[in-house]
This record gives sequence, C-alpha cells and structure tokens, in this order.
Amino acid sequence: MKAEDPCNEDDRLISLKEYGILDSLPEKEYDDITYLASQICNTPMSLVSLIDKDRQWFKSHFGITTTETPREIAFCAHAILEPYQPFIIPDSNNDNRFKDNPLVIGYPHITFYAGVSLVNADGQALGVLCVMDDHPRQLTKEQIVALKILGEQVVRLMDLRKKNIKLSETTNELKSINLELKTFANVVAHDVKTPLNNILSITSLLKAEYGEQLDNTGNELIEYLNESALNLSDLVNGILDYSRNTSVSHENYETIDLSELIKQITVAIPVPDSFTIRWKIDIESIYGLRVPLIQILMNLITNAIKYNDKEKGELVIEISENAEFFKFRVCDNGPGIASEHHETIFKMLKTLGVLDRNKQKGTGIGLATVKRLIEKLGGEIHVVSENGSGATFEFTIKKVVISLSQNDTIAASNNNNISIK
Repeated sequence: MKAEDPCNEDDRLISLKEYGILDSLPEKEYDDITYLASQICNTPMSLVSLIDKDRQWFKSHFGITTTETPREIAFCAHAILEPYQPFIIPDSNNDNRFKDNPLVIGYPHITFYAGVSLVNADGQALGVLCVMDDHPRQLTKEQIVALKILGEQVVRLMDLRKKNIKLSETTNELKSINLELKTFANVVAHDVKTPLNNILSITSLLKAEYGEQLDNTGNELIEYLNESALNLSDLVNGILDYSRNTSVSHENYETIDLSELIKQITVAIPVPDSFTIRWKIDIESIYGLRVPLIQILMNLITNAIKYNDKEKGELVIEISENAEFFKFRVCDNGPGIASEHHETIFKMLKTLGVLDRNKQKGTGIGLATVKRLIEKLGGEIHVVSENGSGATFEFTIKKVVISLSQNDTIAASNNNNISIK
C-alpha cells in the first residue's frame, strides 16, 4: 500500500531541498551513525533515508547495496506520517500494508523494520533513520531510545550542513562585493585624483606667478584651496589603502631583522628636531609580513608626531614577545585621548576634530586601517590614555608556526636597547 502524502508535503519538500543533501557524496559521519544503529539494535541493515517527491534516497546505507527506491514502496514514507512516534513493523508478512511489497518479497527481504523520523526545528519530517532485518523481531525500550538519539544526531549533522552552505554562499557574496568595492574605489580614486592634482598644480602656479599681485586675502584663499585639495588627496589615498588591506598571504612571510626595520622606518619619517624616538627591543627578529608591519608602525609614529602638543616630544617603542604573540607598545607624551574615545578612534572615518601641528584635521582612516591590518595578522590593538597624559597604543601580532631545520632560527632574544633620534 502506498503511503499518503503528509499534510505539509509542499513545505516539507521545500525544506528538504534547502539542505542541499540529496544526491550528495557519502560522508563518514552519516555512515558511522548507520553502523552504530545496526550494532545497537543488532540488525544486519540500517539506513538514513530522505523522502523526496517520488523516491526515497539513502544518504547512508549499511548492509544493503541499494542507494534509492521508488517512494511508493518505501517503508519510510509511512514512517514520516507519524513523525514523533517510532514506526515499528515486527513482521511485514503479517501486515497488509507491506506483505506484497517488492522490498519484502524480493531483495533485501525486509521482514522487520523500525524507524525514527528526522524532524527538523520547523517540524518537517525530512526522512527516517531505520534499522531492518530479514527475520521478525522486536526492539527493547533501550534500543528504541538509542535509535531516537542517533536520529537526533543525524538532524544535527544536516543542520550543520545547511549552515555551512549558507556560510559559503555568504562568503562568496562578500568576496564578490569586496571585489566590486575595490574596483569602485580605484575608479573613483582615479576620477577624483586627476582633478585634485590639477587643482594643486594651478594653486601652486597662481601663488608663484601672481602671489605678489594679490592682497593678503587673495593669498590666504589660494592657500586654503591648496590645503583643502591636499586634505582631500590624503582622504582618497587613505580610502584606497583601507580598501586594499583585506587579505594577508602567508606566502610573503619572512624573517624581519628589527634593526633594519627601524632604519627603514626612521629614514621614511621626517622627525622634527624637537622630537625624540627611542626603541626598546628584546628580540632581534620577527617572522612576519614586512609591509603591513611597516605600515602599522609608521602610522602610529606619524600620528604621535603630528598630534604632539609638547615643546619636546617623546616617543618610546617597545617590542617583545611571549609564546604566542609578538607584542608592541608605542608610547608618546602627547595630549592623550579621553577614555570615551578609545573605541571611536579605530572606526572608519571617525575623527575627534583635533588639529595636528599643521592645524589640519585627520581623515579618520589611518587607525581604522591599522586595526584592520592587525586583526588580519591575528592580533588586537587598544589604547591606554587619559587627557593630557600621553597615549600608549598596545598591539599584538600572532606568531606563525613553521617547520624549522636544526640550523634555522626565526627570533632570538637580546636585552640591548636601541635609541634613535
């Protein structure tokens, strides 16, 4: 006898399709469950059967070679009609629904059947975990309870699969969006930077050729226009840097000599005569990514110089390590940052409205980029500061585990302090 369709059949089929499991390859996790079901219930056959529109398809089968059958002869199609009750046929030869069933009179000669429905959180019976034998028999209460528990594990596996599919779809969508944003940022940057460069050239020409002919107000307007164009150029460059720093490749990791790194950074940054930078390093080298590390340190050092309000500026940079991370501290004696702004400063395009030494406002991109890079490198950053007492930026970079030969050395400790002005 063919089983009737459940009253929620349309919704049930839609829900089943969302799992993307039909016709998928065998998986050990499901095969382990059918094996355990047969061992616990002492039956030669067991199935994870999913009821499709016109067939029952076996995600896992133990003791039989068949991978699917027509739904009209499926025992499991009957079982899902009572989804919260075990469906047990002690002897199919004595049951009018099944005694002439091809699966009974032919292979695999199902005589005993016991199944528990695979019911998801929405109450949809997607299929059945069942055990079978070619002889009449019964299950104990303990075996039935165990079968129910295994059935719940099957549903959990299916739910996990569904979540992974959605996660993969979301990841692919985000990758596509990021690619579009990068392309958009580059196009916009090109379209904006070209007229900006023209403005900068024209203002320089006006000042050089006609500056003496203009009064103070005219020269001030030209200077204001030039400064505005420079600020906008910095903003565009910052947005470009932020959009490009989305991935980190371990292929580019290298052993970075810290003495050489310090030289690279100090040569690249113009340090006023009134400003002193001291480095305190406890290690000789770091195994990591050179370019992001330089970008992080240069940004923090440049900010410390730009926003320092003291007659004599001081900056101390400390580098150390523990078993898991490289640790950095960038400490200045500047104006400090109020505690309520400690999170805000790392957000994109968020500024505190503070003017630097040249009376310019920041773009609100630099620290956001720094935070993003550090997180990509497996670390964290935070600031310790109060108004007027200076600021200390502390961040970490996660160590990368690599295979070493006997002669390889990634980092060695030394206790020498290096001072550079």
